Amino acid sequence: MERTAQTVAILAAHVAAEHLNAGDIRFARSLVTQYPRRGLSEAQWVWVERLIQRADGTQVASTLTTTEADQQALGVLRDALLHNRVRARDREFAKSLVKTYDLRGGLSASQWLWVKRIGESATPVAVAAAQGLPAAAAPSPAQLGDMVRNAPASSNVVGDLSQVIQWLTNASSALSRPMLRMPSSIGRVDITKPGQASQYYGQNVLIIKCSREFLGRWQDNVFYPAVMLRRNPARVLEVLRVLRALADSPLQYAASEGRRTGVCCFCARTLTDERSTSVGYGPICAGHHMLPWGNQTRRAHRNHTPRVGDEAIRAASRGHVIDTSPEALARMNSGEE
Repeated sequence: MERTAQTVAILAAHVAAEHLNAGDIRFARSLVTQYPRRGLSEAQWVWVERLIQRADGTQVASTLTTTEADQQALGVLRDALLHNRVRARDREFAKSLVKTYDLRGGLSASQWLWVKRIGESATPVAVAAAQGLPAAAAPSPAQLGDMVRNAPASSNVVGDLSQVIQWLTNASSALSRPMLRMPSSIGRVDITKPGQASQYYGQNVLIIKCSREFLGRWQDNVFYPAVMLRRNPARVLEVLRVLRALADSPLQYAASEGRRTGVCCFCARTLTDERSTSVGYGPICAGHHMLPWGNQTRRAHRNHTPRVGDEAIRAASRGHVIDTSPEALARMNSGEE
């Protein structure tokens, strides 16, 4: 737990909501009061962390609520975090509220109050007003929610993800549950083929999840969000962004995210080898999913006829960076280079 003003603010919120017993509340209030005047000692920071943990335990046992208005407010806050509109002093606290909701499926009354306060202060109109600028012509949170919930299927068109299905099919002989793991502002978006227990098993469908929460499915080039997800417009828009980027340039986008984060999008492991970090994924995953890489790919592809990996194999063996853009891959297949 970071020792910042936001951590003290979390403790103050627990005190205000009476998530501690009377003795702990008095002690916590004294720590909160002392912090802005002369800071806290090492021992006092330890107690701040202990009190927050105690309060979290009490909160889990209490009744967590979620209403339609709460979901709408949370969507506004997620969107504000995504577009960096939350004030610096509120950002860590806002992230903790969103994370708490994602983990527990609800928030206390006082936490929902903070969700609404921070969200209202971070709308485009509020931010523009704070900076003395004209109000932006943007839809209100209520209008945004209605736009997402009532949008026709055509507005959720993603594009062709058959290449992703092919990758997962290629890896199914080596992995029990191959998965594409794409980073996003709402957490890691996991993309898999339907399991045997699914009604979509054997169909041209992709299942989309985040932290094991079912977000929806991709089918016939369209994303169909789950009912619960449709209550969070900002999350729907973020999932659409990730899927559309994949559909537009599957290998280029997956590789670029691997290079940007330093984590392989196929196995979620940290890339340590210099060649892997330059490509965006490792040689083992390249072999499993039949992707261009280096000598490891050659062994995995010895019965694979397309020439897409030939130049990549030679480039990687020389230590060169591989161009994984769609145009470059097309040239490799056509024999232009």
